[in-house]
Amino acid sequence: MAQLLKPAQRGLRGVMAQLTHSQQTPVDGCIHRAAGPLLKEECRTLNGCETGKAKITCGYRLPARFVIHTVGPIAQGQPSSSQETELGDCYKNSLKLALENKLQTVAFPCISTGVFGYPNDDAAEVVLNTLHSWLEGNKDKVERLIVCVFLEKDDEIYKEKLPKFFPIGGERTINGFLGAFLTLPLISSLTPRFPCAEGADPAEEPPSSKL
Repeated sequence: MAQLLKPAQRGLRGVMAQLTHSQQTPVDGCIHRAAGPLLKEECRTLNGCETGKAKITCGYRLPARFVIHTVGPIAQGQPSSSQETELGDCYKNSLKLALENKLQTVAFPCISTGVFGYPNDDAAEVVLNTLHSWLEGNKDKVERLIVCVFLEKDDEIYKEKLPKFFPIGGERTINGFLGAFLTLPLISSLTPRFPCAEGADPAEEPPSSKL
């Protein structure tokens, strides 16, 4: 994996929020734990990040060479039009950094749909619309964009909405043209690399290899 997009808080501190049993572990904290302390040290030099903006660091002990950090909007319910714009900007600005750093593959988790409360269905619309529009002008500049999801409901939402933005048949098929760049694996296939996810032992040492 060349690059991982990471949801973050504005201070880029990799906070592990105290959650109830029914809530998911924040991706931000999981990635920081797996990457090791050098990621947090580099983040301290970035002076935070504004909502909708993005910044890049090395991946350290992650399998990704680089991590792009982006701060999504805090919706906690029905998002406003400005929050919708901010969510789209998270992906646009992250992809801009990817091009500037000549990165060919980008993996995106769901941004703002966890503790930030952005509705999953609405977020998927923003994400797919943003990626579709971006690929129309940049399809020759990347090899693949990957949308990773933690939850089965997100997997179902994206698979349901994908044909709307990448229709089957005609010029834009799911397996060709723009859709060839977009895949939808469940994050469960990656969780062994994230020791704080899925109830794994937090003390487990993450792999040190980088791709």
